[in-house]
Amino acid sequence: MELYCSYIHFYSVEKEGSSFKSHREMAGESTTTSWTWKQNKDFEMALAIYDKDSPDRWEKVAAMVENKSPSEVKSHYDILLQDLELIEADLVPTPNYKSPAEGG
Repeated sequence: MELYCSYIHFYSVEKEGSSFKSHREMAGESTTTSWTWKQNKDFEMALAIYDKDSPDRWEKVAAMVENKSPSEVKSHYDILLQDLELIEADLVPTPNYKSPAEGG
């Protein structure tokens, strides 16, 4: 499975500059590193540029994501794929967003 679109809806985001939290982190599971909003956007852009057939893909992706190594971006991608599988299997609850009238 290749990912070419934004995956922002898989994460809880307060505002630009805040950290992303995956549903795993929100459930209290530990993760190896924290990713900022900008790092995630850079990661998305890099995935759109370097597909699965790109030579040295993870080195190139890491070069576009500040302070992340090739192994960190590869791990982040693997976790993202696992999250997608859970979402597609309806194993992740849909967020209950408040309407503007409710103060959301």
